[in-house]
Amino acid sequence: PEWLRRVEPASPRTPPRPRRRPEPARPRVLHVLPVDVARGAQTYAKAMRETLDGPEAEHRTVTIFHSDPVSLEADVDLEVPVGFGRRLGFSPHALVRLRSYVSSWRPDVIVAHGGEALKYAVFAGRRRSRIIYYKIGTAGDLLDNPLRRWFHVKLARRSDLVAGVSEEMVQEARETLGVDSERTVCIPNGRDPALFVGERRTGAGESVRLVSVGYVGPLKRPEWFVDVATALRERGVDVRGWWVGDGPLLEEMQRHKSSSVEFIGRDDNVAEYLRRSDVFLLSSVAEGMPGVLIEAGFSGLPAVSTRAAGVAAVIEDGVTGYVVELDDKTGFIDRVEVLVRDPELRHKMGEAARQRCLDHFTLEHSLDLWRRELSRLLMDSRR
Repeated sequence: PEWLRRVEPASPRTPPRPRRRPEPARPRVLHVLPVDVARGAQTYAKAMRETLDGPEAEHRTVTIFHSDPVSLEADVDLEVPVGFGRRLGFSPHALVRLRSYVSSWRPDVIVAHGGEALKYAVFAGRRRSRIIYYKIGTAGDLLDNPLRRWFHVKLARRSDLVAGVSEEMVQEARETLGVDSERTVCIPNGRDPALFVGERRTGAGESVRLVSVGYVGPLKRPEWFVDVATALRERGVDVRGWWVGDGPLLEEMQRHKSSSVEFIGRDDNVAEYLRRSDVFLLSSVAEGMPGVLIEAGFSGLPAVSTRAAGVAAVIEDGVTGYVVELDDKTGFIDRVEVLVRDPELRHKMGEAARQRCLDHFTLEHSLDLWRRELSRLLMDSRR
């Protein structure tokens, strides 16, 4: 037919391009913390988020209760007001907001940093979300109250993994909270050694400088710091002290107006205070594994500390510093005096402290352990 003769000859047909399959979404890990404050847990969580976030998994941090960005600088602040519910021990408002965010972002793994975060993470988690309880402190008073103890035990057992910051935390999870040993692991604290390099120490004719870094609260016993400096000066030893950190007892301690001790308040340049000091002091009643001891070690400082949880893992008694019993204030003062009077011993122990922290407590080593555990849980969650 005429219309067929007018048709152009067909060109060779090119094969259709294969459709590009969409790349699978990266696994998602959500780090939950109650608030953003200038404390070690927030510092470590920020380092986790910045270092682990990459091609293998997407990491985000979220704070539950409203707080200004300080150390963590969270990706998301749920801005729940700190009200009666939190003071009582549980805020339904916080649970609703966290559950809503979890439902929208759909994380594969939720890491609850501490016991307070665990309360909300367990109930807010999706069906397929794996829960990691990062146990950074002892249960303390929770275990004295039967109802709270029962509740905390239930929460810990609901976790897919309990990662203790020290062997003491792992032992408490197993023996006190009843978590199976197969679901526990020790992931020690860690810091970047490049940020804490000791260079300057006391010169001839200068006061020996004592330093402590931490939350100015009852469990840290800042009054011991004042008592140590006062006792040593009465013994004829020329010492000065810095305490760097904020907290509810800060104003009270600043009112002491001691000529030998200065409570600085919050200061982000902790490394500089450590560099300019000679002996680190830690007088805490309770800890998990104090990151400040690791920072002091990387700064080449010998330390004197009470025997709180995790301390003996960082300080090798008699080698990198001294560890005394929790209520032995006299022994604490005596050990500080030994170091203050002997500059060669301070230097020797400081060098040993730095090497010990390089061997066991670098941020790189700590985060490698996290990569291993997260990879395993992410593989399970996507089956």
